[in-house]
Amino acid sequence: MRRKPIVGLNCSLRRSETDGVKQSFILEYYYDFVSAAGGLPVLLPPLANPEDIRAAVELANALVLVGGDDINPARYEQERHEKTQPLDARREEFDFLLAREALSRELPILAICGGCQLVNVALGGTLHQHLPDVYGASIAHSRSDEMRREGRESMHEARIEKGTLLREVLGVESLQVNSSHHQSVDRAADGLRVSARAADGVVEALEWADYRERAFMLAVQWHPERLKGIREHMRLFEALVEAARK
Repeated sequence: MRRKPIVGLNCSLRRSETDGVKQSFILEYYYDFVSAAGGLPVLLPPLANPEDIRAAVELANALVLVGGDDINPARYEQERHEKTQPLDARREEFDFLLAREALSRELPILAICGGCQLVNVALGGTLHQHLPDVYGASIAHSRSDEMRREGRESMHEARIEKGTLLREVLGVESLQVNSSHHQSVDRAADGLRVSARAADGVVEALEWADYRERAFMLAVQWHPERLKGIREHMRLFEALVEAARK
């Protein structure tokens, strides 16, 4: 039986409300989608030792980079916006070491939501810290509390650029995506290109500008793992696992 490719997933970190001890966790959608796509999900807690992080990257055949709270804007030389809620410092340091190690080794990567922002900042790009300040409110890019409680998604269209890896993987010119963010990519890092946008101009996806000469890397601002049953969104995970097998 052929071994399944190992797909590492970075875990979140939060402090317990009962005893104050920090806990690592990840939502089940992510590893369920990796498994359904044919990969073996392996959860990576926020390790503090850089050697351990390098060893984790060596172990994995691919990575799914997930987000959480906001990246410290000092990393892209901005002052903190009043709406910015920084990640736990240990989690953020781990995420950046993990992402940079994987990118330098050209490990196949699928980055989701805050993971998309992570890849961009790790490579030298910048972010908009609060979308309503820049794009207004013509499109809802985040869910209301009521929608979260009811399990409903805030959906809108993403338009995919021609001649991109994303168009090749999904096979469509546009698709409905779900939003759960208040920040987004501003300036794309050198070497990256924007491969999808919402109608209001918000960046919905990034990839290598020379993707045919690089390892698989797609960074999407939406949450495909929450859209079970919609073929195009599962295809992102299948393409990652296909790249991992190679």
